[in-house]
Amino acid sequence: MRRHFARTGLALLCVGLPLAGAVVVGAGPAGAAEAASSTNSSLTGVACASATSCTAVGFATVGGVEVPLAEGWNGKAWTAETLPKASLFAHGALVALSCPSTASCTAVGWYDNTKGAQVMLAYGWNGKAWTVQATPAPADYYGQSVNGVDCVSTTSCYAVGTYFQGSGAQVTIDEYWNGKTWAKQATPAGTPWYLVAASCSSGTSCTSVGSMVKGSGPEETLAEHWNGKSWATETVPDPKGSAGTYALGLSCPSASMCESVGYYQTNTAYLGFAQSWNGKSWTIQSTPKPASGASDFLAGVSCTSSTACVAAGYGQISAGTSSVLAESWNGKAWATVPAATPTGAAGASLFWVSCSAATACTAVGTYQKGSVSDALAERWNGKSWALETTQNA
Repeated sequence: MRRHFARTGLALLCVGLPLAGAVVVGAGPAGAAEAASSTNSSLTGVACASATSCTAVGFATVGGVEVPLAEGWNGKAWTAETLPKASLFAHGALVALSCPSTASCTAVGWYDNTKGAQVMLAYGWNGKAWTVQATPAPADYYGQSVNGVDCVSTTSCYAVGTYFQGSGAQVTIDEYWNGKTWAKQATPAGTPWYLVAASCSSGTSCTSVGSMVKGSGPEETLAEHWNGKSWATETVPDPKGSAGTYALGLSCPSASMCESVGYYQTNTAYLGFAQSWNGKSWTIQSTPKPASGASDFLAGVSCTSSTACVAAGYGQISAGTSSVLAESWNGKAWATVPAATPTGAAGASLFWVSCSAATACTAVGTYQKGSVSDALAERWNGKSWALETTQNA
């Protein structure tokens, strides 16, 4: 399925993911705290148009400055791709992308410009080169982050995220790409709300997920649906006993089937969750639970059918060490599938996954090696996960 978010270490920071012990680098301005000679890299989104054509995006901290990162997979190797600078660029990152064909990708994220404003970042790929796309800013805002995108064709993309109004209110945002320009679409009123992932089965059926707050209560799952004319909020259950729920990943292979994953907070841990849409309502699904005292976070999901989904994320033990996490859905139940960890890694996390077939999935993230974090990619062949060599900057 095409990409969709978000998610990601960067976007997870924006939505409040607890980071104690998690391997996430480059979180906005603070992410540039490394020494000027060091380079940190993280891949936060991936989209595979076929088994031999994948593109991944994220960010690298180079010389103390956080910059967008893009890499392409040709079936044999990952190669770093050149990204031109956006106007007035100071620092920033790409978070998500969608590739409706091998010669067309749209990537989105955010950047801080030299005037001190945080604005939407968007790039287009034509099979040979990346170009910066002009993006609009909402009226009355002082900060904007686009976290998820999905393209139903080369001339139809939906991007979702959040922005802060001048009053301080945080509201959802949706941008639409018609092949030439980005334009803001109206989303349901409400505050504070944010969206982190989008997935479309057609131009008249798109879903986005995120979180919302009602009054002084905890964060709850938010889902919105596009019917070709307008966005409307859907009723979504939260896991029983949740003290805060955060939907992060989404995949909709058809109008009557979506899978969303994320995590929720209990009194003792953070637990991954999954929920499904059948065309009429959302239902919580049972997922494997970590060992006592440990936490699980599901960040991305990709479905090729109603009986074949793969979710990716990471686990965190009480001592604070993170490890890659992968789960599969067979139409009846979720099961943990052992994922690959680089030799000597002090910790590792997966942030997104894309499957071009049930037996061809790519997951991306980051892993810790000494004091440096490197981009991580691994491939699922239907039986096992295998590491791939990435380019870090």
